[in-house]
Amino acid sequence: MSKGGKLFAPSSMLLFRRAMQSSVFKDMFLSPTGDENDVEGMCDEKPVRLEGVDNPSVNWEGAIALADMWDFPQVRATAINGLGKLPLDVVEKPSYIDLAMRHASPTAEEASRMGIKFTVKIFQVREKMLRDEISLRDQPHRAHMHEPPTAARQIFVFGGTNRNTSATPSPQTLAYAVGSQQSAVDSFWRYLAPIWNADRDR
Repeated sequence: MSKGGKLFAPSSMLLFRRAMQSSVFKDMFLSPTGDENDVEGMCDEKPVRLEGVDNPSVNWEGAIALADMWDFPQVRATAINGLGKLPLDVVEKPSYIDLAMRHASPTAEEASRMGIKFTVKIFQVREKMLRDEISLRDQPHRAHMHEPPTAARQIFVFGGTNRNTSATPSPQTLAYAVGSQQSAVDSFWRYLAPIWNADRDR
């Protein structure tokens, strides 16, 4: 048994030895019953079989989904970092912030890939940002920032929720600036929060 936990085999029959990094699997092995050699996951010959799960190593998005499912925060952070380094279109990035912050509106193709609900939210955010930017030109004291609900942040950073981690926007996104010393990311979340809450409460 290697350092880090028990052994697992997905449908691809690859073995993984990092189960103890997951609270989901860690609890499974705290009180094994019977002979240790007969318990699934305790040796190479008897791994826990994760049926219907393909090998995620060639797909960062799949790795993130599995990390969310089984509560592997370190794996999720690594996968998000890896996905962010790929030469993907902005819609395929783990962060969608650029769609709201960039000068050009989302294209018809991007809207088709995102879906109508997500596209509408992007345009709602862009519209509110424009209105507020005009208003703040003469009223800089109104630029106070507030942290939005965690669920809204996660959905627009990666498109899903996660119990224990919060994805970090890319350095490229953090490099933007809005107004006087204000982060584009902070600004985006401030505009997003009331829109998201209003839609959720309907």
